[in-house]
Amino acid sequence: MTNSEFLASLGLNTNKPWTLYLSVSSCDPRDWAIAPQQVDGFELCLTLILQAESWRVDFERKDGDFCYQWRPQGTALHTERDAYHSFDWPQMTQLQDFPQLIVALEKLWHSRFSKQVYLDGNIAVDTLQHPQAVAALLSWLGEGWHLSNG
Repeated sequence: MTNSEFLASLGLNTNKPWTLYLSVSSCDPRDWAIAPQQVDGFELCLTLILQAESWRVDFERKDGDFCYQWRPQGTALHTERDAYHSFDWPQMTQLQDFPQLIVALEKLWHSRFSKQVYLDGNIAVDTLQHPQAVAALLSWLGEGWHLSNG
């Protein structure tokens, strides 16, 4: 499934260039965007960056201690600490693996994401204006997820 097909499966179609950011966090992900100075340095954030022709997932700690990235071409770890290199990082080779990645990271980090989703990007407004698209997106993530947006 292409990224545009994924978007269409949510009931959204666009011919213009688009980007959708989907963030989940160990705290309210809205705080990362709106009040980052209030977020504890140890909080974790996972962001799916989805565009018509590509996707990337960033997993980072608020204090900048590391950022791990998944892309169709592979992975990258950005850190100055050796300890993170020895982690058994979960795999994500396709967009459809994102919900399983959330579960795998919760296990790896012995942590929980807040079950709140924050949407941003130039197609986020379109998404938020279509309840069926929001419902489909939350259903794709799994049980118990809800929007953090306003």
